[in-house]
Amino acid sequence: MNNHSRSGFLAFVAMLAVAFTTGCASSGGGEAGGPVGNDSGEGALEMQIWNRSDQTLTVFARWGNAPRLRLGNLSGGRRGSFVAYIQGPRVAISWDVLSGRPPAGTGAGFFPAVADGPGEPQCGVDVQAGDRIEWTIAINSRSCSYVRMEPAGFN
Repeated sequence: MNNHSRSGFLAFVAMLAVAFTTGCASSGGGEAGGPVGNDSGEGALEMQIWNRSDQTLTVFARWGNAPRLRLGNLSGGRRGSFVAYIQGPRVAISWDVLSGRPPAGTGAGFFPAVADGPGEPQCGVDVQAGDRIEWTIAINSRSCSYVRMEPAGFN
């Protein structure tokens, strides 16, 4: 192997190692791998989710009234990064509480609508290929907000 190809190989390995350790360190429970969902031909988007509660959550993407798309588990106080194929013009999130004290109910034995309501999902945003959205799940795990970030380099 000549010096040029060796240095290129070493640079590739170094970049791969940095990407791997950065992804693991910052994901806080996000799951690695390719985009989730069915490839609809509309491209993909990056979904950053910050769980500010002290509860472990399973986080889902919500595309209108279609079935939820499981993104992964997210420990309390952690951030996760997920990539999902676009399944429609508007996406939102929902979550299930896995551990910790569940949020206060809206009635006898019911979780608030945000936990997994069958109707309109929470914090909906219009999306297109390459978008990057960051959702923040509130400390009490009953509400969320979002911000649009700079577009990603994929679609």
